[in-house]
Amino acid sequence: MAAKAPEKNTSPDTARAWYSASPQEVATSLDVDPDTGLTAEKAASLLQKDGPNALPEEKPRPGWLRFLDEYRS
Repeated sequence: MAAKAPEKNTSPDTARAWYSASPQEVATSLDVDPDTGLTAEKAASLLQKDGPNALPEEKPRPGWLRFLDEYRS
């Protein structure tokens, strides 16, 4: 029995994947002007709401463990 292809939901309220939207659609959905960027107020509110745009720092491996790894291979 052949597998049935998934049906596409074509209702207008369905959110598209961000990577399939045009740059203008993304800018409109985020309420930003690509020529000027975010206003200071908008940037401050997003920082307050979502936090800083940074990855957490990784803990460095201890020196003794790196030393032992040299002799394992």
